[in-house]
Amino acid sequence: MARRARAYPPLLLLAMAVVTGCTTQPTVPSPTPAGVSFHDSLISLRAEAEDSDASAEQLSELDSAIANGEISFETASTAVQRAVECMRDAGLVADTKVDTRGSGFEVPMYVATLPVNLDQEAGMALVDDCDRREHYFVSLAFQTQPEAKAADDALIAERAPTLIECLEEHERDVPPQPSNDELVRAALDYMTAQFEAGVSSEFVINCLDLAGIDAG
Repeated sequence: MARRARAYPPLLLLAMAVVTGCTTQPTVPSPTPAGVSFHDSLISLRAEAEDSDASAEQLSELDSAIANGEISFETASTAVQRAVECMRDAGLVADTKVDTRGSGFEVPMYVATLPVNLDQEAGMALVDDCDRREHYFVSLAFQTQPEAKAADDALIAERAPTLIECLEEHERDVPPQPSNDELVRAALDYMTAQFEAGVSSEFVINCLDLAGIDAG
């Protein structure tokens, strides 16, 4: 599975810069390609993790997920804790947190702060290295497993009328009786089109967010 861009919030450059750990932008994962099972996506994700020099612990957690067909909250929390410890060892201030989606699904995450005397680009590189080595692939698997998808699907189905209204209001094509994946893809495509057109991030219309579907 290809890595998707993170959506770190704007850095606060007063006394510190704050980075919230998350896996994707937006937080609702992109729809899995049709016909690709969770097991197959884990195999692909595990191969990418190995190619990216993920830690032995993270690879082992992915192996267990492949064998068991799931990743537990405890496993995801352990991966986040390792990333936090890595960041602390690199001189950053970091801690764990739990984000609760609108669907009720809880996701272990982290918050890291970049000291003002540390170059922002270098600090972000440290965060990214620790995240990818210890946490990223396990967290992505955790957030795209069937249990998480079922919770997201229920939320999207509940909020579908508002999401469709937003898309149609902005003249986006919505298929008749769209599936959840089609609606999410339409919203993501609309956001992408706005970015490509040069719209500033603060003015981008995020129909997922407006519908209350946990868009970051």
